[in-house]
Amino acid sequence: MYFDLATWHLINTVYAAGRISELRQMKICYADLRQHARLMGVDEHRLGQAEGGSTRIDLSMIEAGLERAVQKTETIDAIASYLAQPRRLAHQQFPAKQL
Repeated sequence: MYFDLATWHLINTVYAAGRISELRQMKICYADLRQHARLMGVDEHRLGQAEGGSTRIDLSMIEAGLERAVQKTETIDAIASYLAQPRRLAHQQFPAKQL
């Protein structure tokens, strides 16, 4: 379940009726029922796709205390630039063709 919520192409599978039923049955596996309630809330409100405005990335495994704040707009811009590269390169290689 947690893997599916963290994997963009699997998030929607968590919202299927069968998966919701499976989640409800998992309640007995939780020592802390608040954790189960939180998971049910994420599922019922479809928060697996919720986006925040910013996040902090912990890079302390590289250097103690190293972290970076990342804004949503930075992430969107970086992804758009990355996705545009193959098209840009194709146009450079084949300028006369319509791609």
